[in-house]
Amino acid sequence: NDYIAKLFAIPLMQRLAQEAPRVNLRFVPSTNINAPELLEQSEIDLAIGGISASKPRLQTQTLFTDQYVCAMRKQHPLAKRKLMLDEFVRADHLLITLSGNPRGFVDRILEEKGLQRRIALTVNQFALAPAILANTDLIAAINYRSVQHNSFAKALHLTELPFDYNSIPVRMMWHDRKQRDAAHMWLRSLLVDLCSQF
Repeated sequence: NDYIAKLFAIPLMQRLAQEAPRVNLRFVPSTNINAPELLEQSEIDLAIGGISASKPRLQTQTLFTDQYVCAMRKQHPLAKRKLMLDEFVRADHLLITLSGNPRGFVDRILEEKGLQRRIALTVNQFALAPAILANTDLIAAINYRSVQHNSFAKALHLTELPFDYNSIPVRMMWHDRKQRDAAHMWLRSLLVDLCSQF
């Protein structure tokens, strides 16, 4: 997805220019739903995201954990104080969903509390969210790294979500047939090294 490409494309290309200048990379759109299939069919060599091994011949390794925050424009009425759960639920929300699922992890947490939020806008790219949030009264639960170095970051107010949740592990996934492949092992090692610098 665009979030993973943004995180990895530049540092990977910089390292490849030094260590393996003839290696070509291709970022392809995938979701947590179709990534296992793409790996099974050898359409891709490696998947990165909030994924877990759903098939027996797939391997995973956690690269880092992601924290979610509530983001809104700095002039948003809710930006002036600690965000309370009832205010969060009443606000108009932006949902970023790569799979098209109209419900995210926030909706599942709220449902357990007997609550439901209003999703006013749904998009399928993390890159769109900061600009939308900076120019509307929408709020969003979004991973911190996707807004951290965005050109709209200075226009946004970030605060803790008003409920407990587990941080999201971002993993790489590959098929067993690549487990002992030297080039693949090198790439996985490079990704682990890059993530240690996050």
